[in-house]
Amino acid sequence: GVDLGAGVLTPNGDGVNDLLTLSYTLQGISAGDVVVAIHDLTGRLVRQFVAESRGEGRYTDVWDGRSGGRLVVPGLYLVRVAVDTDLGVFDQIRTVAVAF
Repeated sequence: GVDLGAGVLTPNGDGVNDLLTLSYTLQGISAGDVVVAIHDLTGRLVRQFVAESRGEGRYTDVWDGRSGGRLVVPGLYLVRVAVDTDLGVFDQIRTVAVAF
């Protein structure tokens, strides 16, 4: 499962929703190629957190609303967690709103 917490990111420095905590659990696999990334609605890669083999367990990544060191523009973004195992690729996609 994928958990985005509030699902709203407001990186304006006021201490409320300045960071998006992205948590996910891998179950029933010894290892799989995992990709965790954020895309804009056109499919363009905004930020990639993980692209490596991982085993069963709970993982957390944190996004500060930046891409290439700069804040992204307000709008909707797609958070994608993909796990490639010997049984196929399993994708979960969630939306997150960025607002200022």
